[in-house]
Amino acid sequence: MRNEEGKLQDKIISMLNTLDNAFFYKASDSYQRGIPDIVGVYKGLSIWIEVKTESGKLSRMQIMNLVKIIKSGGVGFVAKSVEDVVDRFVAIQQQIHPQSDHHLLDSFDDLLQSVAL
Repeated sequence: MRNEEGKLQDKIISMLNTLDNAFFYKASDSYQRGIPDIVGVYKGLSIWIEVKTESGKLSRMQIMNLVKIIKSGGVGFVAKSVEDVVDRFVAIQQQIHPQSDHHLLDSFDDLLQSVAL
């Protein structure tokens, strides 16, 4: 049986890949530790998501990699729920198009209804 974190990763990826101008996949690198779980592109932005359960803790390497991603101009964050991702993407949309936040929020409301939480 899949673990709780893996199931959450799958839900997040499925939801994000329904957005226009988005491509996300589960990152897997057995040669380098601390790579975020989900990587993708949304409207030209490189986005890296480390998924944790409520009790999950970041390793030192995960923190260091997220800092490197952010300093390199990418978007990197930790998500403990689908709602965390929605909140981050609404904020991203507001930065890209400050006047058009309602469209993305409506899209995510529809997505949340379709994703079994």
